[in-house]
Amino acid sequence: MTHSVYAAALQCAQRGWSVIPLIGGEDPARGKTPAAAWSRYRERLPSAEELRRWFGSGKHSAYGLVCGRLSQLIVLDFDDGAIAEQFRRRFPDLAETFTVRSGMRGTPHLYFHVDYPVASRKFRGGDLKGEGGYVVGPGTVISGRYWSVVHDAPVLTITPDLLAAVLDFLGTSDDLLAPSSEDDLAHAHEINEVVVVRKYRREAARTGQRNNTLFRIACQLRDKGLSQDWALRCLAQAHAEQPFRSRTNCEPFDQRLREAERTIASAYSRPPRREHPKPTCADDADQPLDNSIREALLQSPDGAAFLRVYEGLRILGIAPGSAFTRSEALALLKGIVGDYSLRKALHLSIDGRAPAFSAHRTGSQPIQRRENKAKRCFVPQQEPTRSHNPAHRPAVQYRMPSVEELRMWLGVQPTAGDSIEIDELRSPKTYRQALEREFIRRRPGQYPQAWLAQRLGVSTRSIYNYHRAEGIVAEPCFITTPLNWNNYERMLPPPGMAKRIGLNTRGTFIEDETGKRYPALIGVAQRHMGRGQSVRLKERTSSCYRCVSIGSRANTS
Repeated sequence: MTHSVYAAALQCAQRGWSVIPLIGGEDPARGKTPAAAWSRYRERLPSAEELRRWFGSGKHSAYGLVCGRLSQLIVLDFDDGAIAEQFRRRFPDLAETFTVRSGMRGTPHLYFHVDYPVASRKFRGGDLKGEGGYVVGPGTVISGRYWSVVHDAPVLTITPDLLAAVLDFLGTSDDLLAPSSEDDLAHAHEINEVVVVRKYRREAARTGQRNNTLFRIACQLRDKGLSQDWALRCLAQAHAEQPFRSRTNCEPFDQRLREAERTIASAYSRPPRREHPKPTCADDADQPLDNSIREALLQSPDGAAFLRVYEGLRILGIAPGSAFTRSEALALLKGIVGDYSLRKALHLSIDGRAPAFSAHRTGSQPIQRRENKAKRCFVPQQEPTRSHNPAHRPAVQYRMPSVEELRMWLGVQPTAGDSIEIDELRSPKTYRQALEREFIRRRPGQYPQAWLAQRLGVSTRSIYNYHRAEGIVAEPCFITTPLNWNNYERMLPPPGMAKRIGLNTRGTFIEDETGKRYPALIGVAQRHMGRGQSVRLKERTSSCYRCVSIGSRANTS
């Protein structure tokens, strides 16, 4: 058995995968724990001598495969056989990749080749092993259980678009790319192992208190709803590898692992702490309106009219809680918002939510009345006058809501907001165009054009026109993979396969040495490589947007 584990580990190393030793043995809880400090093997592959020392002598009966960019490997680790079967029916071609059966649950591990960073995360019925994660390798024996290869097929390449479709099917909405920087722990569904380990190492190095830092972060994970096993798998290794401030302290690696287990168990022996709601902040008229409020309202047909009226009144000095009539608002917004748009804003209703703006007639007394079934944005709260003479009817006064009231009305969280000038409220087009310009100015980067259009409630053609008018340039981005005789069949799907699995091949092509482009077909690659030419596969991703001018504001200075 020892010889077979050594041979399996060597075979995986020959594939270019980073191999690490696991404790193994008869304890299933500790058997999957690394038996050596393995952070270095995220940056380099183990040498032949290290593999011989770990497995050749029979010291270890288990090994792991480090996933991520170094190995160019990710693994879908299913814990639920029913979910795995659903995946197989939905993506039959992807299910034909290299597959290992787990020794513990008997569920499949599906291996995929990637050349871009993918973060480890949980999904419905399993885990995605990527950056900062590892998976038990085939041939491993732990507690008498054997990890075996059940489908010895080539490891299929999975593109970002196809991986996004897979994760959407499996019920996760996290970003595909590994996070670049996080300063704090987020909600439980946003936590991944890379973020937690980075936070632990930074805090332990800053304070010099390894155990206290481990205990505090374990308590945070407990309060976020993460299990003790998850915290142990994530933090025990990092704690054992964390260097001491004192060079005289030389505790063995196994002893530091047991110390981490005790500290995490102590944190989880206490009940989770309740999160106290944060006090709400007073509305600040000088601060821009939250983009989350804007984006929620722009999904409604009359949302742009409401936003133009509300933001115009804020800019013109109408404070939260102040009362105004329709005629007063029309006079204030003259030349900015017309009466038609003002009426639409005053009668806005969205999904049956309670009114965000209250209204009453001057001179009338508040009375108790049934809830208004129209769910309008401006709804009278007092009984109107019974007189049939319009001259005797008091004017309706509307109350200006605060930003916090709008957040509660729409059910959105506080976010950053982009500044808008009064002249940019003259039409829905100029308003949306200004929002797009200021967003790209503040956060230039790579975005799907469909997402930019969806956040403003317009078409992608409108977004294209906004960018052209405001001097926003889109730089195309590609994932480039050199093709050779060893990988071209994996990188180029057979004819008809892409259509069967719903893979979008638009923007994918082969490029030769001179930059000339050809269709992404296996025959094209064979023809060029047969002539001794170097070719590469290029796959179009979302464009990178940046603002080279500041649009209309450049002409107002």
